[in-house]
Parts: sequence; structure tokens; C-alpha cells
Amino acid sequence: MEQDELEAIIPSETVRQYVLETGWTFTDWQRATLLAHSRRPVEDRIALLGRLSGQTADEELHRQIAVYVDWIEQIIRELQDNRDRRCVYALTLERDCDAPPAAYFFNWETACACGRRSGGRFRIEKFLVAERPELDESRAVSGADFDRDGKLVYLDPEFDRVEDDFTRTFFPLPNPFEQGDIVKRVSPIGADDYGVVGTSQKQMREFHERLKSGTRLLPPQFEDDDIRVEFLTGDGTFSHDHVLPLHLERYEPEWGPDDTAEGTRDVLLLMASMLYKGEGALDELGYYVMKYRKAREK
Repeated sequence: MEQDELEAIIPSETVRQYVLETGWTFTDWQRATLLAHSRRPVEDRIALLGRLSGQTADEELHRQIAVYVDWIEQIIRELQDNRDRRCVYALTLERDCDAPPAAYFFNWETACACGRRSGGRFRIEKFLVAERPELDESRAVSGADFDRDGKLVYLDPEFDRVEDDFTRTFFPLPNPFEQGDIVKRVSPIGADDYGVVGTSQKQMREFHERLKSGTRLLPPQFEDDDIRVEFLTGDGTFSHDHVLPLHLERYEPEWGPDDTAEGTRDVLLLMASMLYKGEGALDELGYYVMKYRKAREK
């Protein structure tokens, strides 16, 4: 596997280093699955899948990659096609994700150009409005998300496929994290998101053993190999999320008398980590929650 592919399938530097240190290897099928779910721009993913398809000796995987790439290209063509002007494109800018669209267009390229001029992430949705001019009662046909470089990174119907292909393949993911580890989410938007791992290595081993027993009602899919993380919120409380280990990096804060928002955040994370390891106390955690809140109010 070449370095550009490794960085594409594993955003986390921590996990990439773990893979290199342990000699972890992926099959061609697993590489294809990871590339399909990569957060890289669509054109990069297609290029890397094309290269893998040319390298693999597995004819069935070669066929499935070709079908998948054709599917993605079809979605893009249909998204861009509005020659009959029966649809309208609604542009939403990064800072207005919870607000109504910033502008409407009949032309895809014009909508994209306007989004790129904003200098931030943006989303374009295609609405069918031929029969109803009121957008709030119209049906969204499809949508696409773009990064700050103006590159297409996600298509709404990308994985809504009937065929049970390589994109659904389940396999254990490299996971160097233990319960109580402090981590930072690797975010495509660059947001700071810190938390404490709540799933132990023992729990993951038991989960994988249950899968081998065949007692699970539904077959596992790629996203099922996630771990629970308690993320710190703005008010000092924690809210859990389920995250693939590929999207987490180890974070090592230090103890200190710092009364800044960052300093009290780090101490609060350390206290929460100690609780998960059975070493801390709830009253101490509560004390640092209040310090964190006061620091953020300054």
C-alpha cells in the first residue's frame, strides 16, 4: 500500500503509526471498502479505487469497483443535469448550515462557482419544483457537500444501493485505544472535539467473538466496528458518540494551574479519564466542571 492511500483510508496519525508499528495489513477487499468510506474528495477516492482495481488479481472485486465507480458518476451526472429546468439548486454556506439556503440557481455550475467564492464549506441540494414553487413543500432530489477547497466530498445517495458489494464489508479495524484514553476527533472541518474513550479492548474482543458465533440477527456492516467516546461539550458535560477508531487521535494534556479555557478543559479531560480508569472521584470532576465553565465565560 502506498503512502497516499494509507493517509486516505486512515485520517488518524495515531492509528497510521499503530498500523506501521504492528505490521497490520489489509486485503484488497478491505482496502477498497476503506477507500469507498474515505473522507477524501470524491475524485481522489475514485482515482485511488481505479489504481487498486488495476492492481488486484480478484476479478470479482475488479468488477464491483467498476460498478461502484459507474454508480457514483451516474449520481453526479444526474445531479448536474437540469436542462428541462424542472429543478432548482439551493446553496447553503458553511456558517448558515441551520439557516435557509443563501441562494437559488437553475444552473449547477453557477451554484458551485458561488459556493467556491465563499471560501468555506458549502452544500448544494437539488429540489424538484416544477409543480410546486414553494421550496418548503418540494422534494429534495439529491445533494452534495463541498470542502473549503471547493472539492466534492460527499453525495447524499452514495451508499443507497441494493447490491451487497464491497462497500458494506465488515472487518475489525485497527484500534490502539483503551478505555479512559483521551482523544481528539479527526474532523474534515477542522473542529476541535475532545473526549474520553468509553469502550475497552476487552469489550471489542467480546463483540468480535459474538459476531463469530453467528447469533447476530443482522449481518454487520463497515460502520459497526466503532467505539464509544464521551465528548466534552461547551458547558462542561459529556455527550457520547460512536466513532470509528480511524477518526480518532490520541491527545495527551498536562496537569497544571492554568485557568484558561484550554487549561481547565485539559484538567477536566484528565479527571474524566481517571474516572473511567477507576482512579478518580465524582466530586472532583464536578469541581473542575465549574472551573471550566467559569474559564469559558471570561
